[in-house]
Amino acid sequence: MAEKSRCEVTLVTGGGGFLGQHVVRHLLNDEKVKEIRIVDKFGYKDSLGLGQTKRLVNFEADLCEKEKYREAVRGVDVVLHCAALVSYEFPADKRALHRNNVTATKILLDLCIEENVSRFVHCSTTEVTLQPCFRGGIVAMVVYSQESRAEPPKNESRLLFGEYAASKLRAEKIVCAANGTPLKNGGILYTVSLRPPLLYGEGDKGLIWKILQVAKTRGNSLIELAGDGGKQQIAYVGNAAWAFICAKNALVQCPEGIGGLPIFITDDTTVENLFRFCERLTRNTEHHVSLSMPVRIPISYFCAFIAEMVMDYFPLVAAIVGRRRMPVSPRCLVAYLGSIILHNRSRASIHINYSPIFGREAALNLSSGYYSKIFRE
Repeated sequence: MAEKSRCEVTLVTGGGGFLGQHVVRHLLNDEKVKEIRIVDKFGYKDSLGLGQTKRLVNFEADLCEKEKYREAVRGVDVVLHCAALVSYEFPADKRALHRNNVTATKILLDLCIEENVSRFVHCSTTEVTLQPCFRGGIVAMVVYSQESRAEPPKNESRLLFGEYAASKLRAEKIVCAANGTPLKNGGILYTVSLRPPLLYGEGDKGLIWKILQVAKTRGNSLIELAGDGGKQQIAYVGNAAWAFICAKNALVQCPEGIGGLPIFITDDTTVENLFRFCERLTRNTEHHVSLSMPVRIPISYFCAFIAEMVMDYFPLVAAIVGRRRMPVSPRCLVAYLGSIILHNRSRASIHINYSPIFGREAALNLSSGYYSKIFRE
């Protein structure tokens, strides 16, 4: 009976990436899915131990090279678009961000229309709405805000995470605007854009991974930048991936209800300062990270400003230290750490029937084992 119920062909872009692999894990347990196609620029590598199955079909292709992966899109029922360039580097590579996050999304949508794909779920980010709470300010203040109350800024330069967030916002607008587009076979394309916050968990090589790497170089300790007043909402990657399954199913059951909408995706992870979360991740391990006396936000931000000025206007210094780019913009990081960020997921609960399937402690335990590898390497 299970085999007969499988009738859906699903395409996951970026299926070899951090979020994408967790989406694939959920799809393998979805009885509706008979085939999972993965398009990944760097090829699919099973880092989660999912195993090989005939249901997985891999395509190694760049999403900006349309004809190279047309065959992967042909005959697909739904596209789960997880592929993106996630980069907080300073200075930002604006061309690469636009190409991978905006141009690639537009090309993929065009291909879906040409090949009659009726559902499209896009991975955006809560960062498309994060901006200083008043003009001339530094930090954001988002307190249990719904999508209608946490609108993106009209001026992209106000976004806390700069060019990365701006590129994701442009892509999100393209996706939402494509909702309701007629397909060649007479059908309609329905789209939705999911906005998870910063993610953590197995496979992460992003901000939390890099913060813990810094802690390792400092004898398992961190300087608490921006003081201890900020609190940031983050989410476990397995829960964010589950939201994609909920969204693809909701686009079948009630496409008019969520079509063209952005949706915040959160879970029950403790909302606290990101550095304190890093300390919590390692608390029950032999590599416990400690926090030193907090540095207040005016001092942290001033130091960050100086660091960026040096990188921008004194390239010789950058050459001496062997870095053309910093892994994250210092000012963006300080502003984020000083912000209070808490989103409301009622739209996700009501319209796509989403609720986290990994509880707070389960997510923390799964992640702690993964991040402990940093200190063993």
